[in-house]
Amino acid sequence: MSQKKSPIIRVESLRLRKVKAAWRIFLMPIIGASTTVFYSIVFGVSLLNVVVFVGMYILVTIGLEVGFHRLFAHRAFSTTKTIELILWGFGMMAAQAKGIYWISTHLSHHSNSDTHDDPHSPLRRTTVGGEKEELSLLAGLWHAHQGNTMTAYPTNVSRYASRFISDPFFRDMDAKFPYWVALGVVIPGLIGLIFGGWQEGIACALWGGPMRIFAQHHAFFTNGSLAHRFGEQVFNTKDNSRNNWYCSYWTFGSALQNTHHAFANSAYLKLRWYESDIAGSVIKFLSFLGLAWNVKGINKTSAEAIVLPGKSELIDKLPEVDQ
Repeated sequence: MSQKKSPIIRVESLRLRKVKAAWRIFLMPIIGASTTVFYSIVFGVSLLNVVVFVGMYILVTIGLEVGFHRLFAHRAFSTTKTIELILWGFGMMAAQAKGIYWISTHLSHHSNSDTHDDPHSPLRRTTVGGEKEELSLLAGLWHAHQGNTMTAYPTNVSRYASRFISDPFFRDMDAKFPYWVALGVVIPGLIGLIFGGWQEGIACALWGGPMRIFAQHHAFFTNGSLAHRFGEQVFNTKDNSRNNWYCSYWTFGSALQNTHHAFANSAYLKLRWYESDIAGSVIKFLSFLGLAWNVKGINKTSAEAIVLPGKSELIDKLPEVDQ
């Protein structure tokens, strides 16, 4: 396979640079969360700290799931440039990766789902040496959750995200990645400073910044680990994607992976009453305001063709839509 068509860039210097960045992404939130715990033991936890943590978590998860995932990666709807800027900015405050790289890795996952070329399958992987490897339960969960970032070659961005690379708007947004991450700490800090003084400013910066980033990382990484191991399969997607209902709550619907892999460009993923799809509700609200259009859904005819035995009742009430 040529380097241009390969899902990864097999260049050792780039891999080592990626691994260093991955270790920073892994360790810095742990250090920040530990600092937050220590500060909270000394000074306590206020209601404002909790409000800031929850508020930032909601906004940034909307940036990730509504923005990076459903809008930019899968074009589940269209919106204004202003909304795109806001969603891209909040998505980068998650401190997972620059937007273009995040989208590229996700699209590589879809193209190679649960094969040896999947960047974060809990079932199998290709080692740095090129060997095909089947993974045990625990090894697979760790690899899919975060371990893959610390070993594997980087995703071939030019293969999966050329439309973003060629757009100066998105290139410029990505170039400001460190500033967006910093803004995700400064905003809650300023809120604390305004409403509670310096002590609250520091506490809110910690709770809305590194503690939120730590929680958000490990909440969102369950999409690749838990939601490709545990949960319900409704559609024959030829991979191990699952609808993990409990993870759907903290991922705003992203953990409904089986439905998502069956209908990747659907803005709405919820099939059962106890599943959560907050991202779908946000898109529906944007549509109501006239800020989202070309909103895609699950095509009922297509769903009937791949629904698994005993699951047909879940799609009986789906409206007929074009996809």
